[in-house]
Amino acid sequence: LSKSLKEIFEGNFVECSALKAVTIPSSVTKIDMYAFYNCTSLTTVAIPASVKKIDEMAFGQCTSLKNVNYGGLKDDWSEIEIDQSNGSLSKAKFTYNYEFEDAPAEKAPVDVTKIAAIIFICALVAAAVVVGVLVWLSEKKKKAEEKAKRKAKK
Repeated sequence: LSKSLKEIFEGNFVECSALKAVTIPSSVTKIDMYAFYNCTSLTTVAIPASVKKIDEMAFGQCTSLKNVNYGGLKDDWSEIEIDQSNGSLSKAKFTYNYEFEDAPAEKAPVDVTKIAAIIFICALVAAAVVVGVLVWLSEKKKKAEEKAKRKAKK
């Protein structure tokens, strides 16, 4: 993602089960509704102090979320407009005044710019599932038609 990005848009990472950690760029001011909804493997998120709003269900159903690394102070966090449906955030352990640039590479969450590949993989998996279901339904329909023809002959 571009460092000039101002918002993580609605549903950008919805149900991306491959996503384990994410660092939001410091240019982002808003995390839109359902942005990370149901990312069940997401354990760590780094949120910069630039974020002023976290919309409805942005982190809803992120059942594995354990760590929130926040770039500002605890008082700054309380100033963010956070929709109450983001309970996953309130259950996580917080690190305040998190230094994004100085974080050691081996401990830093995955940079958001590397997530495009994960999104692509999630999309491929979803497409494969859809194709599989369509093939299964087609075969089921074909068998039902053959069965109906056999019944009609009797």
